[in-house]
Amino acid sequence: MRTILSSTTTMDIASSETRMAGTFFGFFARISLDAQPGDNEVIIHSLPFGTKCITVWMMEWSIPNNPHVGDAVFYTNSVQLFDNGTKCRVKYRLDFPTALPAAASIICG
Repeated sequence: MRTILSSTTTMDIASSETRMAGTFFGFFARISLDAQPGDNEVIIHSLPFGTKCITVWMMEWSIPNNPHVGDAVFYTNSVQLFDNGTKCRVKYRLDFPTALPAAASIICG
């Protein structure tokens, strides 16, 4: 059974602040459209060429560029690298009655 997505958006991490520890990189960045109630998808662009592993957490975002813990619950369903590791598709579900500013916290290497 195919799930109909509430929202599909993109995130380009090229301009995000990067933290590095050994061969792993960490990013935190807001997605370009607010997360919608229900199933969503975000395509992350500009990952380092050849990325072989990635972990993504979707979460609420607050000003100026911070994670926020509120009443919303994000469920990550799928995280898949493609295009030689330079892109990643994340499918997630937002359990909240309204759209929310959202961000992804990423560790990859």
